[in-house]
Amino acid sequence: MNNRKPLHQDATSPWLLNCTKGAHSPRLRLICFPFAGGSANTYRPWADKLPKDVELLAVQLPGRGTRFNEPCIAELPELIKQLVAAIKPFMQMPCVFFGHSMGAIIAYELCVALNRQHEKLPKLLMLSACSAPQLAQQNEALHNLPTKKFWQEVAAINGTQSEILNNSELLDLLEPSLRADFKIVYDWRQRSIENRPPSVPVAMEIFGGREDSSVSLEQINGWKNYSQLGTNTHRFDGDHFFITHAGNAFFSVLSVLLAATG
Repeated sequence: MNNRKPLHQDATSPWLLNCTKGAHSPRLRLICFPFAGGSANTYRPWADKLPKDVELLAVQLPGRGTRFNEPCIAELPELIKQLVAAIKPFMQMPCVFFGHSMGAIIAYELCVALNRQHEKLPKLLMLSACSAPQLAQQNEALHNLPTKKFWQEVAAINGTQSEILNNSELLDLLEPSLRADFKIVYDWRQRSIENRPPSVPVAMEIFGGREDSSVSLEQINGWKNYSQLGTNTHRFDGDHFFITHAGNAFFSVLSVLLAATG
C-alpha cells in the first residue's frame, strides 16, 4: 500500500505545492527549489521524513509538472522577479530555503532580491551540490547544442533515468524546460565571473555528495564568502544527485538543522 501523502497545489499560488497538506500547526516552512529538469515532485518523498512541525513547500517552475502547459522561463532575472512576488505571502511564517544544484542558484538569488527590497529573509539558506560563484569551471553552453548532442551531454550528467532517455517522445516534451534551465545556470555562471555577487545576511548550510565529480569540496566551501552569518558544510555518500536517493544520514542532519531553526 502506498501511504505517501498526495502532492497538493497551494490554492493561492501555482508556484508552491504543499507536500504536507493537513499538517497541524506548523512552526516552520521548508521551501525547496528544483535542480535543472526537476520538478516539485522531487521533494514529495521528504514529507514523512521531516519534523512534524515543519511544513514542506516545493517550488513548481513553469513548463513542468502541474504547470507543464505554461511557457518556460529561461531568464533568471525574470524568474526571480516572479518568485519574489509569489513567495512573499508565505514568508510571514519563519522559513528555510533548500535548493539543489540549479535550485541552489535560484534560492540564493531569491535571497539577494528579497534583501535588496528589504523584505523578510529565510532563517536559513541550504545550498546543495552547487559551486559557489566564480569557482565553477564554466562548461560549454549546453542549451545551444543540437538535439542529439544535447541529450548525449544530459546522459553524461547522470541525472536522467535511462527509461526517459530511451523514450524519444518524452525527450521532445522535456527538452524545452531542460534547455531553459541550462541557460539559467550558464548565464548566471557567466555573470558571476564578470561581477561578483553580493553576500547575504543569512546563515548557510552547504551540502555535497562525496562522489560528485562536478562539484568539489573547495567549490562548495566557497559559499563561506557569500554569507554574512557563517556557513557549515555537510557531505554525504553519493554523486551530484545524492538527494534523489538520500538516506538516514541526510535526513537526520536536515531534521536537526530544522529543529534548531525558528
